[in-house]
Amino acid sequence: MLIAEHRDTLLDALVRMLRATDPDRDDESADLPVDTSPTGLLALRACLPELATTLHLCGVGLTPVQGTAVVAAVRLVPQLPLPPDRSAADDAVVARLLGADLADARIEAGPPSAPLPDLGWEELGAALAARASAALPRLAPVEASIVEARALDVARAATLAAAEQDHWTCARLLRWLPFVDQRDAGLILPLLEYQRIYAGCDPTVAWSLAVVDHLLDRAALSADVALGGVPA
Repeated sequence: MLIAEHRDTLLDALVRMLRATDPDRDDESADLPVDTSPTGLLALRACLPELATTLHLCGVGLTPVQGTAVVAAVRLVPQLPLPPDRSAADDAVVARLLGADLADARIEAGPPSAPLPDLGWEELGAALAARASAALPRLAPVEASIVEARALDVARAATLAAAEQDHWTCARLLRWLPFVDQRDAGLILPLLEYQRIYAGCDPTVAWSLAVVDHLLDRAALSADVALGGVPA
């Protein structure tokens, strides 16, 4: 089996996990596949940010077998050959969310992400797409505040990516949608459905959309509780 096939199998399982925690869906929790072959470990290392994010959002940890495989994957590839900005964001998320499980291994993080000055909307879009792994509550307060203040620019960048059929970049930009003020969400929400229709069969895109759905559902539930409502 090729690395891409291993990766897609793992991503499909992670999507099922995210959907299983949604009370409106009937999917059962997926058992994560563990393949300790060299090809399987390479695929696992490539998907560690997605794995760490999914486990964090679902409130579950690694099993001993999965933990052993994660350590072996990091030892096999301490640092992925990614652009520095994305490598730093991905590895920071893995270290933050799976730190206790990586006690016997060390991720060789790249240089830290550069600060986000007053970038033009295209440059801002590229930077936010690279840092999408950090698009989780309390993990990237600086980026989240910028997204909230510049929702129109994020929408422009995501629209350009969609127009160019760069679905990977568009999906990563959509990861920041939960941080957009509700009054501005209409600028970006149509792109969520566009991605679902035209690129939802891509496992990487499908996983990103599942994360966005999960966070939006959680925000809606929190709003209901704050208002004294009872979730349906």
